[in-house]
Amino acid sequence: MSMPSDLWWRYLWSQVVGLLLLVIVVMPLLWACGLLPGSTGIAIVVGGLLTACGATLFGGQQARRIGGALSEVHTALLKAEKGTFDSPLTSESHTVLPDVASVLERAQASVRLQVAQLSGQRDRLQNVINSMAEGVIGVDREQRILLMNVAACEIFSLREGAAIGRPVWEQVRSPQLQSWVAEAVEKSIPAGGEMHLRSPVGRDLALSVSAFHGHELAGAVIVVTDVTELRRLERVRQQFVANASHELKTPITSIQACIETLIDGAVDDIQCRDRFLQTINEQTARLDALVKDLLSLARLESEPLLREPRPVWVESLVRMCYERHLQTAQRKGLNLTMQPIATELRVLAEEDALEHILDNLIDNGLKYTEPGGGVTLSLRIDGDWAMIEISDTGIGIPQQHLPRIFERFYRVDRHRSRDVGGTGLGLSIVKHLVQAIGGSISVTSRLNEGSTFSVKLALAESRQIPAH
Repeated sequence: MSMPSDLWWRYLWSQVVGLLLLVIVVMPLLWACGLLPGSTGIAIVVGGLLTACGATLFGGQQARRIGGALSEVHTALLKAEKGTFDSPLTSESHTVLPDVASVLERAQASVRLQVAQLSGQRDRLQNVINSMAEGVIGVDREQRILLMNVAACEIFSLREGAAIGRPVWEQVRSPQLQSWVAEAVEKSIPAGGEMHLRSPVGRDLALSVSAFHGHELAGAVIVVTDVTELRRLERVRQQFVANASHELKTPITSIQACIETLIDGAVDDIQCRDRFLQTINEQTARLDALVKDLLSLARLESEPLLREPRPVWVESLVRMCYERHLQTAQRKGLNLTMQPIATELRVLAEEDALEHILDNLIDNGLKYTEPGGGVTLSLRIDGDWAMIEISDTGIGIPQQHLPRIFERFYRVDRHRSRDVGGTGLGLSIVKHLVQAIGGSISVTSRLNEGSTFSVKLALAESRQIPAH
């Protein structure tokens, strides 16, 4: 590296100044000692040597100062090359190289400011991307991952540090994704669609792949939306519509068949007419119950209870439901009993909702219990909770069906449910009502031994909410 012109002038000036100083000092000494007149040549030689030595020493001192300042500047530049811009120069460097030191420190300050601004912009952008519910992945022209947010890491079960710089098709094994990214990168046109990710967990994903705008940065951005829950709800809705249509069609078909038979002449046959009219009456009642349950379920799902849970006298409410079903139990040859309950006991509930819950569970127990069996209403206290239990000695529920019995239209035995007049919606409505009043419901059962449904509600003195 060549020395700047101002440093050459500084070095030349130091030599001249040193020479002049030595001449001014040495020449009078030589005259005073009487060396110069008698031996002019020797005086000139000695004076020249002394002058040269002095100039060399003075110049060397200046050179060391300049060299030290240049070394300090060089060190600061090396640190700047590695990203460190906070290396201040000493006062010596400012004295020896004032212009260079000032320019370097101004450059350091300017670069520090720009780096801080860029870091702030990067952090803000990263925070915005990480706060998105959708997964975001940026790739370059070679389909290597440039960036990805937290949602993308969770969706594809990746680690950001390990994935950055790797090809996206290597991290996500999907031919569909690879073709969409290639189309967006190579043709600069949007691509995407829906795909099912099999591993590590099954997910339904909607992807949108768009090319970066501008010629300086080639690549694409992938936006991923997890639509697994949405697709599940769509399947549930489709299944519900199919089940509801099937349940509605069955009584309608029976009614239609009876009416057509009566029209064809059976109306004149008293026995046939009475039998068909009885069938029409039964199927109409079944249809009415099904429509009412559908409307109740739709209302519960669309809007919560209008009234907040409040203290309810549980003994009087349970007794009222017990007396309401007593005649039905006796007519079927069943023993409906109610164990003693403290009259002063209150639970947090909504009276109409709790009444509907108990009626439904008692009716359910009576339907699935054979003559000679029994249904028992009881209550026990578990800490701050009241457990209202409806136990029967009926046919019971196989263990594999227990997790699903609160689903809409789910039946353990479809033929038996239809025979006893069940709609398949009763337990689903019960669960919605229990949750709406801040409680929970559970069931235990043994096949051919009976079932126990337990409704857990907070006592009036407690405001806790049980885990569902």
